[in-house]
Amino acid sequence: MSAPGLNLSPASRGQTRRVRPYMPQLYQIQKRNKTSSMIEFKYNQEHQFAMYFANALNDEIALKILSTGNVDSPVDARQLSLFFWKMVDKSIEMETSGVGFPWTERAEYWTEKLYNTLGGFLENIGYGEIWDEEVDNA
Repeated sequence: MSAPGLNLSPASRGQTRRVRPYMPQLYQIQKRNKTSSMIEFKYNQEHQFAMYFANALNDEIALKILSTGNVDSPVDARQLSLFFWKMVDKSIEMETSGVGFPWTERAEYWTEKLYNTLGGFLENIGYGEIWDEEVDNA
């Protein structure tokens, strides 16, 4: 408050005042562009693990997606989801047959990391339903 008769508004001092509408900043939600987000692997070995199995399975589509980090369509989302479950099956098969892997952790450790990374990624770019369908089909 100002003293009576004292006008301290910006207009009285020769300044113009821009009025901005009130917009709460707390819970702004931004919809992601389905083609602009990239898979973010938390660990380098996580990416290496996925690439190892994409090569072992001769999965060219998974190799492309994992190399670029991009899922450009629902078809790519489905292929990545299917690859994940093929990778799980192949890693179990290889581990039980005594095949040595180039990392110290068990395959289950990295498949759990990738489950969160790939599932979360597909959810964030709008393909969570496709991931969930393949989880239910596994």
